[in-house]
Amino acid sequence: MEKILIMGIGKSGMAAARLLRGDAQLAVWDAKAEEELDADNVTWLKDHGIKCYFAEMPTEQYDRAIISPGINPHTEVASFGKELIGELELAYEKSKGTFIAITGTNGKTTVTTLLGMITKDAGFESFTVGNIGNPVCDIALQTTENSILVTEVSNYQLETIKSFRPHIACITNLSPDHLDRHGTAEEYYRCKERIFENQTEEDILVYNADDEQTVVSIAKAKSKKVMFTRTKTEADLNGVSDAAFLKDNIIVVRKDGKDQEIFDVSMLNILGNHNIENVLCACAMAIFAGVKAKTIEKVLKNFKGVEHRLEFVREIKGVRYINDSKGTNTASSIRAIEAIDGPIILIAGGYDKNLDFSDFINSFGKKVRYLILLGKTADKIAKKAIELGFDDENIIKCESLDACVASAARLGEKGDTVLLSPACASWDMYKSFEERGDEFKALVKAL
Repeated sequence: MEKILIMGIGKSGMAAARLLRGDAQLAVWDAKAEEELDADNVTWLKDHGIKCYFAEMPTEQYDRAIISPGINPHTEVASFGKELIGELELAYEKSKGTFIAITGTNGKTTVTTLLGMITKDAGFESFTVGNIGNPVCDIALQTTENSILVTEVSNYQLETIKSFRPHIACITNLSPDHLDRHGTAEEYYRCKERIFENQTEEDILVYNADDEQTVVSIAKAKSKKVMFTRTKTEADLNGVSDAAFLKDNIIVVRKDGKDQEIFDVSMLNILGNHNIENVLCACAMAIFAGVKAKTIEKVLKNFKGVEHRLEFVREIKGVRYINDSKGTNTASSIRAIEAIDGPIILIAGGYDKNLDFSDFINSFGKKVRYLILLGKTADKIAKKAIELGFDDENIIKCESLDACVASAARLGEKGDTVLLSPACASWDMYKSFEERGDEFKALVKAL
């Protein structure tokens, strides 16, 4: 029986353990001590006779190591497996269905959620899984040859693939992120590009033709390329056989030279040009997956976006409160600022991923009246903002999100928007951006 070490017992690690139980001689490792871990997970592992290494190195070698996305594959513990793969690769090996995979720096959760809804509404045997919070290993054995796995894929997951080959893949956009892990933007992009590494001419790659880095990255792909564009006109696309674009505000998807009109973007219920790009992307993928235009139109009419992404919380005395806790990098928060009409009181800061905040601050223009900062990057952002001419008297540093919201409520005037869009990950103060967003919403509702 194969000996397998599962590294990390969060969501993906536990899903891998459940999938492999009984089929392999299992052990698990986690850097945390037993008392720091989820008690139910620890109990389940021990009840099933799985060897546990908590806050200690393994004592033997394993045939394979299954690594959780949050663990750096270059750490010492990874050497205890003769072969190293991630939970995504394991699920791909065990699944019978067809993978549709979405990656990119921003927009992937919105695209994944929307495409999952569209394929479900179309009557497909569809599962929405992956980095969106539903480990693929949890449904791998439920899949049939008719299953479609709409899968959000992170750079961390792509870092450890071997044979993973989605029939339809997409890159929403690319900008520097996770430099604390990858060191350089080039290495980060290389990980993202692996989404099409195993694709052939029979597969499809949907990409953002308006994003310079994405265009550079996809040049080496062997798969059939389908562009989506918010800015190129029908005349610009003369001679292009496969694309999603806007014609008089109508989303049009061209497949094999034939155009299908899908939806008027003025009827969308979500804010921002970036969301028009996300919808164009999802429409292209849906049409090439075999969904009819009428089904896509029906879902788009009712789509309200995803939680923690430009999510309206409430309005108090003419001041709107928007939760964009999913803004975990500068490019994402820039898009949020661009999507808001009127003056902004911006709450930002958090875990330091070694990003440069210059473009983020330059995006403020005259929109951002006050900058309220918290977390490890507060001093770094404040320093850069002052260097770039933002009034230091309008910068406030707080020790907690509670204090941030209280300051914003005190400063807010009719017509303002209080926007939580941190431009940083949450890991210095919270377990996840969801936890951060939930606290923000609770604080606002308590005002």
